Amino acid sequence: MSRDKLLEYPENLRNLFGEHKLFPRTPLRQWMRLHVPSPEQGYVVEDLDLIYLRYGKPIRRGKKADGQFILCEWKLRKRFMDYSQERVFGLIDRLLRLADPTGIYYQGFYLITWGGTSNLLWINKSKITQLQFQSFLFGEFHIEPYRFDIYTKAGEAENAP
Repeated sequence: MSRDKLLEYPENLRNLFGEHKLFPRTPLRQWMRLHVPSPEQGYVVEDLDLIYLRYGKPIRRGKKADGQFILCEWKLRKRFMDYSQERVFGLIDRLLRLADPTGIYYQGFYLITWGGTSNLLWINKSKITQLQFQSFLFGEFHIEPYRFDIYTKAGEAENAP
């Protein structure tokens, strides 16, 4: 296909994040909103908030050895992901689990809900303190990874009786 003009989709420019200081609008995200069709037309743009990696001594490997990593989505208030995030991040999670079935490298996906001021935060379905969160990041406190196959927007199992 050869075009000499960019297509535009101004209906996608609605501000999904408001004007929150923690989520500034980026030029790339704004450009993509204007020039990529909406999910209803078969296109989804998502940004992953955090990739966290531990390597070397903390995981008892050589400094040059590959480390262990987790993927995280961060929410300020709500403790669920939107449908498109569930689909996109769920696909990535499934593929990484297939590539690393024993979890030597990929440690899972985590949904973090924290507004940045409270001592308490949520990881997936667990309410924890900042101290527990730090211990989690250091690999000292275990939290089960997010389960895309059972969590829903309402936080209930899809296959519940």
